[in-house]
Amino acid sequence: MRAEASITARPGALHWSEQPPLTVRRTGSDRCHLVASAGGPLGGDELALSLVVRGRPLTLATTAATVVQPGPGPARFRVRAELGDACLNWHAGHTVICADADYRADFAIALTGASRLCFRESLSLGRHGEPGGAARTRIRITVDGAPLLDQETVLDGADRALCGPAGTSGMRFLSTAVLVGHGDVAVPPATGRCAALPFDGPGMQILALGETGRAADRAIDEALTCVFAKTDPP
Repeated sequence: MRAEASITARPGALHWSEQPPLTVRRTGSDRCHLVASAGGPLGGDELALSLVVRGRPLTLATTAATVVQPGPGPARFRVRAELGDACLNWHAGHTVICADADYRADFAIALTGASRLCFRESLSLGRHGEPGGAARTRIRITVDGAPLLDQETVLDGADRALCGPAGTSGMRFLSTAVLVGHGDVAVPPATGRCAALPFDGPGMQILALGETGRAADRAIDEALTCVFAKTDPP
């Protein structure tokens, strides 16, 4: 299956196009949700989302977890976002990588002007009682054309090295937050399973591992509370 969706947000206007399973629903004046209107994605599916946000804030979330299932090849999800003097709060639900599944995600986000970004992603290796499949996600961020972040994360529930002490240490859940353009904010202190990595530029990345999705997300929430203790949240 191949499907594409796009969202364009400008002052006084919010437009979108969609193809199942990428269904868009407006749920507030500055908020949209992606609704999975079909199962999957399955291995071999290719999904793409385009975002253009100019001169206004936009929050984009999902209504439920995404469950990636095995099939004839990787399941691919590609996101391209352009922010111009805008604020994007991307808060997707958990992406669950089922056993034997192969998930590939690529996020490219370009910020210009006084744009701000809060990007959150949560990955789960398998459903309850299964080891989980493989995931390879890449996020690239530029600010006024200059590269700020280019990172690839590789997980595999069947790979002993990646699940070992130098990898996820047996944890099944990884949550990530990326902040860009929020000014002089506090860097949260590292804990046993959560750490912040300031960029050589206007932002930082926060990573948290957890035995449960709730634990990993809570660690990110607590870190963000520290970050925005003296400033406005995204």
